[in-house]
Amino acid sequence: MPMVAPALDVRAIREQQRTIWDDVSAGWSRWRPQFERGGAAVTARLLELGGVASGMSVLDIGSGVGEPALTAARAVGPNGRVIGVDISPSMVEAARAAAGAAGEVDNVEFVVGAVERTPLRARSFDVALSRFGLMFAADRRELLGKVARVLRPRGVLAAAVWCEPERVPMISLAFRVISRELELDPPLPGPGPFAMADAAAVAAELEEAGFGNV
Repeated sequence: MPMVAPALDVRAIREQQRTIWDDVSAGWSRWRPQFERGGAAVTARLLELGGVASGMSVLDIGSGVGEPALTAARAVGPNGRVIGVDISPSMVEAARAAAGAAGEVDNVEFVVGAVERTPLRARSFDVALSRFGLMFAADRRELLGKVARVLRPRGVLAAAVWCEPERVPMISLAFRVISRELELDPPLPGPGPFAMADAAAVAAELEEAGFGNV
């Protein structure tokens, strides 16, 4: 008989991820300037692909310590708004502090939670962005369906994810080092840094969720 994969414990995955990201948030904030020297180019490309412009409403999925939400907030200006959502309370605290330090950024709100479980009004966003966050969703099907519903007609999802481990060895190494240094438990089956490495599979997931022109 064919083997049936056990159902993922979505709640346990979310709790483990919250713990992991809380544990690394201080280091992430400390090394933010160095990371953003490279990350800013990805953010700029996401805003370009999303067509982010003045007056728009933008959702940032997995904001971490504040990007690309903060850059998007500057792009949409005082007549626009940005909501950044992250599962880690510590990451959200750091993002809020970064927004406060920036001074002029007052049109962005950071919320703790998983996007798929966060109350968001249907058809209320022009653009959804995610910089290396989608692949960590505990239930990606639920997440993508939620994003499709909260986007307005002709709304855009622009996201960056990692490809195969052999093509991004530094990321693969980084997660092994972080896990070892923090003595983290082995990750539960399911989402992870390379969960969306198969472009064809990702396109199929997006189309199933209701996205067109993938």
